[in-house]
Amino acid sequence: MLDPNLPIFLQDWYLEAVCGQGNYKKLEIKKNNSVIAWMPIFFKKRGPFRYITQPNFSQFHGPTLYFPKDQKVVKKNSFIDKNQDLILDLLEKEKFHSYNQNWNPDVSSWYSFYKRGYNMLVRYTYILRDLSNLDAVWAGFDNRLRTDIRKSEKNFTYEVSDSVDNLYSIEEKTFKRQNLSVPFSKSDVKTLFNAVKENNSGELLIAKSETGVISACVYLVWDKKTCYYILGGADPENRVGSPQAFLLWEAIKRTADRGLEFDFEGSMVPGIEKFFRSFGGERVPYYQVWKHRSKIFGLLKG
Repeated sequence: MLDPNLPIFLQDWYLEAVCGQGNYKKLEIKKNNSVIAWMPIFFKKRGPFRYITQPNFSQFHGPTLYFPKDQKVVKKNSFIDKNQDLILDLLEKEKFHSYNQNWNPDVSSWYSFYKRGYNMLVRYTYILRDLSNLDAVWAGFDNRLRTDIRKSEKNFTYEVSDSVDNLYSIEEKTFKRQNLSVPFSKSDVKTLFNAVKENNSGELLIAKSETGVISACVYLVWDKKTCYYILGGADPENRVGSPQAFLLWEAIKRTADRGLEFDFEGSMVPGIEKFFRSFGGERVPYYQVWKHRSKIFGLLKG
């Protein structure tokens, strides 16, 4: 399906890059040979279990519906329920032990899934909608954040980079600081990086100290509407000031030049959520929808 207006996470080339060939499929509902509703599903295996989950580097999947023009609200609700039911019919024919997806924030109803025993958790992201006036955006930042950025502007410079090695090194240090292993490989990042570059849909920003040490990275991808912050972090050994806040401010300014909105991608981790919130974006809810067909798998996933 070629629809250039889709969010980047739902575009064919992006799905191929993050899921890998043969690891995903599209559940499509058609009318008069045209797709009116669809949903991608990405499969993974864990021992004997096959499950549907969110691939790395993808904020959301979930159902996408194409509404008829000038549809009344009552008919729109019926259209949603009918086509989500049809998607569910296709989904439940698949062989899987668990389903767990984050949905596009634009999706306002999961009622059909609720009726069939699925569960839902509301999660949040932060979005800067209007970047037409950067002075107003800056004024909306938390006072402490502005102070940190001003200090960091004296200690760091930034540049656009093509180095996957630099990005992955920062990711390793970021996760190590939390006593965690990186949940994706350098090869995974390189595959994504190459696909994004080929489609002119993203860039890597790095912050360097006065001595040339790379202190932070911010990796961005974008579509026709939104720029997303999908990867990044800071070197815990070279965090004089706040190089990551400095880089995000530069990323926001570059996003403004492109006429897009900026999505921090959100986090339910309190410390990260507080940091993203300090940029003054709109708190936007989205659904995490899941169902375990296997009780054993549900226990394994915690």
